[in-house]
Amino acid sequence: MKDADAPARASLCDLLEVTRRVMAPVEANGTFWCQEVDAHQMVEWTLSELAEVEEEIRAAEDAMATATATDATDATDASDADGASSSPGATGPKSELAVAARKRVQDELGDLVFDVIMLGCMCERRFGAGNAALAGEPNTFRVSLAAAVRGAADKVKRRCPYSFGPAAGPCPSRAAEKESWTAAKRLEKAHRAGGPPPPPAPPTRRRGEDGFGSTTRFSSGDGVRSGWSAGALTACAVGMSAVAFAGGFALGGKQETRDAVKDAISGLFKK
Repeated sequence: MKDADAPARASLCDLLEVTRRVMAPVEANGTFWCQEVDAHQMVEWTLSELAEVEEEIRAAEDAMATATATDATDATDASDADGASSSPGATGPKSELAVAARKRVQDELGDLVFDVIMLGCMCERRFGAGNAALAGEPNTFRVSLAAAVRGAADKVKRRCPYSFGPAAGPCPSRAAEKESWTAAKRLEKAHRAGGPPPPPAPPTRRRGEDGFGSTTRFSSGDGVRSGWSAGALTACAVGMSAVAFAGGFALGGKQETRDAVKDAISGLFKK
């Protein structure tokens, strides 16, 4: 079975490498700009980019709705004039505008993914192993982008037992789904307050099967596809998180939504 995610995975891995490269010291062919920017600025730029994504999503939806209505009217007029049904998929100026609008969504999403990956790299540089000033601290904890995105994936897997693990199967109801999510969050919150850790997250997929019932190979323990590098996993997780944030932001567009997205981005880099 063809791996449909391969192009996205390759592109995300390349973007992560590009980000690491430009963040290197100038003497190592990095950039002055990345040496001068900090995580606070990246948060602001990421939120600004989210706002642009929201605008383009709304514009694309409006353009597509207008194009659909216009094409339907044109098709009806052509059918009445010719006495025959017009072929589906009619195109015109409105349809071309809709295509251009979708291209702008894609462009802004790319900028957003870059901003989120760079924000993660900057938090690593400030609070992780890349900060030499932390070397003498007795506490060995260091912020890790790989650990952050792995933690985010684990949260989702614990909160969605009908999608992952031994209980995977059709969820019986929306109420059951909500209860599972709430119960898992309750355990996570208790752990942050000093309680016992939540149960381990289940594998992403059952051993030997992918999400479509095809046979694949996984490494032991966590259901990760064998052969993936840490960089590939990090890039995929951060990139998909960025797209998810963009979608959530676009659905609301209100201040509470902006605050929630900001909290999500900030929380991505907290233990």
